[in-house]
Parts: sequence; structure tokens; C-alpha cells
Amino acid sequence: MAFKFGLQALGLLRRFWYLVPIVLLGIALKVVVAERDGLQAFQTLAVSATRDAAGEPRLAVKQVPAQIAELGRAVAKLKAGLEICTRTAKAAAANDRLRADAAAAQLAALKQGDAARADLIGRLRASAGRPRPPAPPGCPRTETSPTLKGIWR
Repeated sequence: MAFKFGLQALGLLRRFWYLVPIVLLGIALKVVVAERDGLQAFQTLAVSATRDAAGEPRLAVKQVPAQIAELGRAVAKLKAGLEICTRTAKAAAANDRLRADAAAAQLAALKQGDAARADLIGRLRASAGRPRPPAPPGCPRTETSPTLKGIWR
């Protein structure tokens, strides 16, 4: 049955041969129209995205390529600005670390000075509490003045 149908179709093809190019042109036209519709959808999407990115809802389609180029330049400038900010922040962080190290060293020096001062004060208080050695023979013994006693306390 299928073979008989194939022969009948071949007979129809011989009879209506002039319709073959028209059918092929129709199929090609349908493919071209589908591709065109896809490109129009892409263009609509690209234009609306550019309008949104630019903040211009009435941007003309003719101005889209220039706007995309301008947006590209703006992105390049932003990247350069971020690079400068990053370098500045890193330098500030390094400066902060140096200041913190210097402050720690200064604090350590102050603590060391305080320890030395406390040691000196302790030795002076200890020596102030000891009795005075006897006066050498022939020297009169003098009394400590009240001012000096106040200083030693």
C-alpha cells in the first residue's frame, strides 16, 4: 500500500512540477521570517536593557550603540576608581599597622621606664628608712631640714 502511494505521489509530482520551487520558497521564507522574529526579539531585549541601564526610558533605538559605548567607558572608569580606592585602603591599613606597632613600642618603653622609676623609688625609700651612719670624728652632726624630710617622704 505504501509503495502504491509513493508511485501516486511521483505521478502527482510529474504533473505539478512547477509547484516544487514555490513550496521550497515558502519553506525558506518561513525560516527567514522566524529568524527575523528572533532577531527582533533580541533587539527589543537589548534596547530595553540599555534603556534600563542608562536610566533613559525614552532612549531612541539609533542611540543605543552610542549609549552602550558610553556605559562601557563608565564601567572602565569605575574599575580604575575602585583600583585607586583599593590601593589607598591598603596603604592606610599598612599605615595603621605601623602606627599600632609604634604605639606598642612606646607603651613598652613607658612600662620599662615606669619599672625603672619604681625600682629607683623603692631603693630611695629603703635608704631613707635606714639609720644615718655616725658622723666621722671631728665633724659636727647636723640635723635634717624639714624640707628635705618632706621630699624624702
